[in-house]
Amino acid sequence: MTDTMQAVVFHGKGDIRIEEVNVPKPGPKEVQLKPAFVGICGTDLHEYLEGAYLIPTTPHPVTGKSAPVIIGHEYSGVVSDVGDEVDDLKPGDRVVVQPIIFDGSCNSCQRGLINCCTNSGFIGLSGMKSRKKIHEDTAADLVTGIGGGLATYTTVPRYSVFKIPDNITLQVAALVEPLAVAWNAVQQSDFKPGDTALILGAGPIGLAILQVLKSKGASQTIITEMAGKRREFATKFGATTVLDPTKTNVGEECKKLCAREGVQVVFDCAGVQSTLETALAASRPRAVIVNVAIWASEVTISPNYFMLNERTFKGSATYTSSVFQEVIDALARGDLNPEPMITSLIDMEEIEEKGFKALINYKDTQVKILESPSRMAFTPQSLPDLSGQIYIVTGGNAGIGLNTVLELAAHKAKVYMGARSEAKANAAIFEIKRQYPHADISVLVMDMMNLKTVKAAADEFARQVQQYNWRSWINDEVHRKESRLHGLVNNAGIMATPYEESVDHYEAQFQTNYLSHWLLTYSLLPILTESARLTRPGTVRVVNVSSDGHLLFSPSAGIDFDDIKQTKGSAFSRYGMSKLANILHAKELHRRYGPSPENDRQEEIWTASLHPGTIDTGLGRNATGSWAWQALVPVMRLFRLYSPLETSAYTSLFAIAGLDFHRDMSGEYLKPVGISGKTSSTAQDPKLAEELWRWTEIEMRIKGFIN
Repeated sequence: MTDTMQAVVFHGKGDIRIEEVNVPKPGPKEVQLKPAFVGICGTDLHEYLEGAYLIPTTPHPVTGKSAPVIIGHEYSGVVSDVGDEVDDLKPGDRVVVQPIIFDGSCNSCQRGLINCCTNSGFIGLSGMKSRKKIHEDTAADLVTGIGGGLATYTTVPRYSVFKIPDNITLQVAALVEPLAVAWNAVQQSDFKPGDTALILGAGPIGLAILQVLKSKGASQTIITEMAGKRREFATKFGATTVLDPTKTNVGEECKKLCAREGVQVVFDCAGVQSTLETALAASRPRAVIVNVAIWASEVTISPNYFMLNERTFKGSATYTSSVFQEVIDALARGDLNPEPMITSLIDMEEIEEKGFKALINYKDTQVKILESPSRMAFTPQSLPDLSGQIYIVTGGNAGIGLNTVLELAAHKAKVYMGARSEAKANAAIFEIKRQYPHADISVLVMDMMNLKTVKAAADEFARQVQQYNWRSWINDEVHRKESRLHGLVNNAGIMATPYEESVDHYEAQFQTNYLSHWLLTYSLLPILTESARLTRPGTVRVVNVSSDGHLLFSPSAGIDFDDIKQTKGSAFSRYGMSKLANILHAKELHRRYGPSPENDRQEEIWTASLHPGTIDTGLGRNATGSWAWQALVPVMRLFRLYSPLETSAYTSLFAIAGLDFHRDMSGEYLKPVGISGKTSSTAQDPKLAEELWRWTEIEMRIKGFIN
């Protein structure tokens, strides 16, 4: 790890900058983490538009910090280091940060109401309490503080960190903070199942309140919003009635909908004179009106409106730690589904134009924009326990494949290592077992230049599955678990080799990189689909290791069916076409077997193709013109154009077993680590993907490998 990092620093009105600052080290009771996703909040926008309001301009009473500060208070991340006195977290743990700063000594804090602390603040707005200068000779620590999520690393107190369960993605975890604001507001309203509710404003907090109300059994959820797109979002999230307050008398409409009395609870998320008046007009006697907004100016209202009808007006200020945990628990149970709130994902470099300015200028089309400060938030340490999971990895005895096998086995999966040489595979397994004695790895012998051996390997795996199924008939639970296949990593490959034909009379690269993997996948589809039927969606996945080489080298037509051997092309054009075929294969596999809005398959197989990064695995040593390649290698190493070999499998691992590979990623082309990558226009052509599948099917049928 370097001593410096990039961070987004607030300096003043309209002035945020990406700066180089020092990497904060954790104190004894602190946690260092890599933020994964950071939400841009309405509070952040207010500071940007109006200047420092919650961001202190004089030293904060708890943190001692003032602007400029690193911003970002809605964020999830992965633990990278812990302090000496932290024994219940470890690197790789997936977490979300509860950002409230409190003094711990005032009466409110003593009652557990940290959100009402006399000296409250926020990580990402108020800095963090400084133990001492991290680097005595650097001013960066003095002016930026630590703690904000819009940075490569951040350090926060242990009590601010909440672990997230395996079934919550890091993207969704970044929404816990605004959901906690909504959850607290609903608690403050004394809402009961069956009550009717009005939400004034369909921004992020209004939509979050809508989700919470639905999860708690509201009989009617009415929401008002002037912006057409946001009204569409409210409908999408299941509001029973969506009203445009510029065209509808909201008070009268609410009384029509609610037995002529009006609603029982109102949530004001806008904070202007007209919304408070609407809340009173739309609510029944003894209704509860909850204010969630920060008001920009004072309002005039007669207390008689509350007294004569015994209405209650309550404030809701963020949340407590217990509320934060309740939201995490609700997400884990599936009571809340906030992922559609995420309307855009951006990089740190885009934070001002595609983040802040997009929310200001195009707020009607945006709900929640998430920024990812670190593309390397995923590490194998964040993989779950894979006990009972079965994987096949081709080319598993060296390079990327070996690292993939090692990490899957280290996390207690059963792994089948596909390899041409059984002796080399066993030698690789021996080395893995020296590091992980418990590793459960078997060999599937297959030569990707010989389709007969590939089909035989698939048949051998199926035979073992049948054997396990027979044993499970006598209630052998262990073998019942091993009768499934949860993941196939089509990893084996060669690069830009001189022209050669396989024993099946196909060009070597096209067969090794694509055809053999298509046949292996096709032959295993009955087992994959049955495994998907027996497990939760997203458990069963197929990953094709492709390359950005498809962008540079594939023929202009994409797949040249008239010259499939590319006899007139170069070694690199043959390589590019084979890697393009990997991408098209994954996309067509997704269309046929993956999740889809049009159908609700019980046997979902999630797929991905990927570029693993520019890695010196030795693959280019046999390439045509390898002398030039080898001359280039030292230069690439010198300028750090290579990714380290130890990170080579990260994207494969993310796609095949990562908790944050989610449904919408199926069929995508990924780059390190887990981000959507650019593909050629031919790689995006669904007709070409289908044509390639049909061509391959015919070829394999003619050869007698499939029926």
